[in-house]
Amino acid sequence: MRIFLIANEIFPFSNRSDLGKRVSSLAAELARGGNEVHAIVCAQTQADSNDHSLARRLRPIEVHLGDRTVPWHRYDGRLPSGVEVHLLHTEDKLDDELYADAFARAALTTIGSAPTGEACCISFNRECALVPGLDANRENNIHLLVLSKNDIPKKGVKDADAVLILGKTVGRAIEHADNTEIESMRGAGRLVTLPLWGEPQDSISASGKTSAKTSFQASLGLPIRTDVPLVFFPATNEDPVVVTKTVEQFLRGDVQVAITLGDNDVDLHDLAARYLDRLAIIPSGTPVFAAMAGSDFCVSLSDPSTTATAMSCGTIPVTTPEASECAVDLEPSLASGSGIIASDDSVDAILEALGRSVAAFDRGGDFVRLSARIRRYAGTLTRQAQSITQLVDELRA
Repeated sequence: MRIFLIANEIFPFSNRSDLGKRVSSLAAELARGGNEVHAIVCAQTQADSNDHSLARRLRPIEVHLGDRTVPWHRYDGRLPSGVEVHLLHTEDKLDDELYADAFARAALTTIGSAPTGEACCISFNRECALVPGLDANRENNIHLLVLSKNDIPKKGVKDADAVLILGKTVGRAIEHADNTEIESMRGAGRLVTLPLWGEPQDSISASGKTSAKTSFQASLGLPIRTDVPLVFFPATNEDPVVVTKTVEQFLRGDVQVAITLGDNDVDLHDLAARYLDRLAIIPSGTPVFAAMAGSDFCVSLSDPSTTATAMSCGTIPVTTPEASECAVDLEPSLASGSGIIASDDSVDAILEALGRSVAAFDRGGDFVRLSARIRRYAGTLTRQAQSITQLVDELRA
């Protein structure tokens, strides 16, 4: 299925709030389900486009607002999960209302330029509901409008095929609002509440996480210690010299490392012999989930699916912007964020991120709660994607 997501931001492009993380994470989850996903996002500053070396289309999109023409420049890129990103930016000065209207029309034009066929349009930006006939020029399309706050559009909701509400609390507030269009949507069964929290089916509890770690340590021959972080390095296509130098320097602290060898990681055998109580090479055939579940952190520098798998079992990803579609850098208080982001895949950047990982682990109870929160977040993404797919199938039927 071809899916278009329209939003004001997306992580790591044009990202200013939690919405960017939500859009990016859901887009990646829908792509993992085999869908062709496009994210159409407004870039409010030129830097949003320039900082990520996106490809600029030569011909701008022209939006007509009365006697005024507003040009929008389009920048194309791709997330590691395969999600196509289209950033739209205008240099014209517009007030908030005109800007929202113009962007929604530019997004519509972008959708119209895609190959014909069935598609689903998911609008995270409420202003899109105010544009009559959004996505109406494409036959057999489904238009879903996502509401995540209590402010409801005054009109235009009824033009959507269904309204998706994130979370039961927001859902109750919206359902009880004095809005005839919402009443009509609810009466027709087109007002759907998506889960805000929920653990994946194969997740483990906090106590199960502790026992998984001790079992994993025992299977590797490492000392059974719960007072130091255990960091998992899965086999990757990264430069073996970078991996070896990173592990060697990181082992100078009071930590444990479990690593799956790549084809060229022969030097790590020598390291393992020198650090018998801190470094273990994972035997071939060990299930990835067992290694993930038994570790406190997972270093995922290039593969967003590894990041997502780590989060599903409460393991904090240490990752880069290129592989962090499901992770946003933690605040020092651990009160928000879902991973620890290294600026790039160099030794210095990875070591700096690992240093912050140790500091996070040392926060004890806060770290345990963080692990549980990340696990629920990963489970929610799966359930949201499944609910959306099921809803689209029902609407088409």
